[in-house]
Amino acid sequence: MRSLMHRGAVMAAGVGLLAAGMVAAVPGAAGAAVVTVTGVKAPLPANAAPDPVASVNSVSCGSAGNCTAVGLYLGRPIRPHGLLLTQTSGHWTAAEAPLPANARSDLSADLLSVSCASAGNCTAVGAYIDSSNNQQGLLLTQTSGKWATGVKAPLPAGAAPDPGVALRSVSCASAGNCTAVGNYLDSSGRTQGLLLTQTSGHWTAAEAPVPPGAASDPLADPNSVSCGSAGNCTAVGDYLGSPGHRQGLLLIQTSGSWAAAQAPLPAGAAAARAFAFLPSVSCASAGNCTAVGAYDDRMRHRQGVLLTQTSGKWATGVKAPLPAGASTHSGVALSSVSCASAGNCTAVGDYRDSAGHQQGLLVTRKTG
Repeated sequence: MRSLMHRGAVMAAGVGLLAAGMVAAVPGAAGAAVVTVTGVKAPLPANAAPDPVASVNSVSCGSAGNCTAVGLYLGRPIRPHGLLLTQTSGHWTAAEAPLPANARSDLSADLLSVSCASAGNCTAVGAYIDSSNNQQGLLLTQTSGKWATGVKAPLPAGAAPDPGVALRSVSCASAGNCTAVGNYLDSSGRTQGLLLTQTSGHWTAAEAPVPPGAASDPLADPNSVSCGSAGNCTAVGDYLGSPGHRQGLLLIQTSGSWAAAQAPLPAGAAAARAFAFLPSVSCASAGNCTAVGAYDDRMRHRQGVLLTQTSGKWATGVKAPLPAGASTHSGVALSSVSCASAGNCTAVGDYRDSAGHQQGLLVTRKTG
């Protein structure tokens, strides 16, 4: 499981960058408009350290020019502090995440994901260290542009006293109706997937189901969630199968009820010592989603995978197509996907070319 304290100690030096701050149209060839984007340094709260080591992890826009981004920065005292960046009519401001009353007095927090149902109405998730030095899940709600004090994420019965919670992704179908995913430790020290559902502003928790044949300690790790409508969401990640190999995890919520399935991999996937993981999913509507990630083929080469859900049913995965000149032993991984409508998606990741150089990969799906 990811340690918030460890991350704070090893973050690469640098500052947050916002690339949506300034946009200018300039004439191009034959009078065509060329849009240029200029990055801007993210503002920081007043208590930022001289070397803030800021990291912006996630952004969501309720409307054009009205976005929210989250992450962390080193403040005074020198600990990771949760970072809230709010853009209003194109202007960015920064604030420290307000933590629950049981947070450690010298603070330690990180925000990994944010989702905005509309401008100024967002939910952010992450983790913080409580006064007993335990890592807890953190839930933050913004209403009409104002952030409320964060709340400790609820946990299923049987969670460990130090649950080591890590919330990695949140998706809001509408204001006050969100789903967040991550993992936690149970009282036996097993890593379980965590599913948090917010209904009309109230949060409840459930242990994520795992597919048949999962290991007794499934090391379940939901990484991403997308909601087509309230109570109808899809989450993806990975888990440990009974042979001891990582498998792609599909979690499907229908009318508020969750079910689990193993990701159906392409025909060329390795049969023995199978390996797969899914870091991202996007749902254009309820039951119509695309998930991406990677798997090992029979030659033990890492390949990108594209998975499509139509009307709630998952089709067998498809090997990601590669550009000309890709290595035949290409180490491919797709890291993120976004779908504007069902069958119209773009995925991104990386691959190696025939010279062994790592290149960026763009995969576009049109009308299926």
